Amino acid sequence: MINLLKADLFRLRKSKTFKNSMIVMGILVIAYFVVCSMSEDFISINITFRNDRMYGFYIGRIKDNINYINIFRSSLGFVIFTCLSMIFLVTDSVISRYSNGVLKNTVSYGHNKCKVYLSSLISNYIGVCIIGISYIVFSMIGATFLFSPEKMISKNELNIILVVTLVVLIILAAMVSLYTLISVILKSKVVISTAAALFMTFGTGALFDVISKAVQNKMPIYMLIDICGQPEISSISHDLRTPLTFIQGYLQMLRKDNLSEEKRKRYIEIADKRSKDLQELLNQFFMLSVVEDPKYKGKLETIDLKEVLVETLTSFYEEFTDKGIEPDIEICSDAINIVGDYIGSKRVLENLMINIARHSKGNVKITLVKYKEKAELRIIDKIQDKDEIDADNLFNKFYKADKARKVNSTGLGLSIVKELMGKMNGNVEADIVHNSLGITRRWELSC
Repeated sequence: MINLLKADLFRLRKSKTFKNSMIVMGILVIAYFVVCSMSEDFISINITFRNDRMYGFYIGRIKDNINYINIFRSSLGFVIFTCLSMIFLVTDSVISRYSNGVLKNTVSYGHNKCKVYLSSLISNYIGVCIIGISYIVFSMIGATFLFSPEKMISKNELNIILVVTLVVLIILAAMVSLYTLISVILKSKVVISTAAALFMTFGTGALFDVISKAVQNKMPIYMLIDICGQPEISSISHDLRTPLTFIQGYLQMLRKDNLSEEKRKRYIEIADKRSKDLQELLNQFFMLSVVEDPKYKGKLETIDLKEVLVETLTSFYEEFTDKGIEPDIEICSDAINIVGDYIGSKRVLENLMINIARHSKGNVKITLVKYKEKAELRIIDKIQDKDEIDADNLFNKFYKADKARKVNSTGLGLSIVKELMGKMNGNVEADIVHNSLGITRRWELSC
């Protein structure tokens, strides 16, 4: 068996199909760098929109959210090329054995056919893994140099990347096994390669609604389409459609003639509340698009941060009281004048207070002090489970610690805070100590 595998790996290394796949890989990765560096566009392959999200393969769109997870997800778009390379590699390897008499000679030397088949399967899988991992690794390394994420890769991000890569490799193993079996049965390179390539690139999308979800969950190519789809589309669509669905539903009920006055009043109140939720969501999306614009600078001036903080806290007094939140507030007695944009600073504080009102269990400490020629505002909030919150990704767009969506949130509030702080030459960071989440913002003090 070992000798058979050595021989198959030697043939793999000398295979023109394998060499051509590696050359194509290099060309595609270079093209990927060009697309990513020249614009914010992306390359999409076999994209299908269903059930409020996108399925398929896309490469690019890193500038929307520069972090290692987004870079990795973009590099997963190369999985479709790995699948196409796998088809040609497997058909060439398996069918060539029959056409050139290698299989017959191997069996004549006393080797078992099952061992020959298994050896071919393993060597093909190794070749596919080399191609697939090369695509992902080289594209990730290049994109990391191009976009230079602000933070080092976190342990959580690394775990996600390793787990998803392992899942993709397992799915590829299933595909190699499947197409090796098909090649043994049909023995036609042209038929298998053409049919498989057309199905992967065009057929999966066309048959998405025809093939049941239960069957799709058992088909490797649909598993990859699901994994490589873009989750942010789902998040945005869900957040916007949820209040819209509620509003439409209650408006439909209000049209009923036999509706009591009490129920009519209640439905109007609910629809009104949902419309305000939708307005807030749209405002968040608009605000993020504004602050992410490189042309947006804000008006930097001297601001009394203590005054802005007190105004903001006062405006949230009623909401905090209704939710039983009594923040422990410590503000230094010295004047704290910062260099910043008044509207931006107020928005930062409002988003932080909104975050407290939505997520806090009541044990909140707010401190404003001078620290190393900076104005430092720190908010410490008790949390029930520190493993539910990833401090490294807390300021990323669409990040939500509340995976079940028990709280109506876009996941954009803290991302806006980070963008605004950057525009004012300040910074914001988060840390978890014991069972407390701390968020710290620092502004430059005015001279």
